[in-house]
Amino acid sequence: MRALVAGKTDKQICNNLRLTANLFHRLMRDLREKTGTDTNLSLTIWAQRRMKNCDQRVNTRDRYERPMTNHKVA
Repeated sequence: MRALVAGKTDKQICNNLRLTANLFHRLMRDLREKTGTDTNLSLTIWAQRRMKNCDQRVNTRDRYERPMTNHKVA
């Protein structure tokens, strides 16, 4: 999904993941079905929004985490 969002071509993604074109297209179809999207473009937009939301949650969680302290147990 990151490669798709980054604008890589199908061929580049297949080469990087060492997938055949048929397997890649089947996986893309399955992803579209699971996410409820119709096209690769809408799947890319879905993934981009999802990754953005995940990044925001991580940043928010990090901001409110308490720092680790060394408490000695007596």
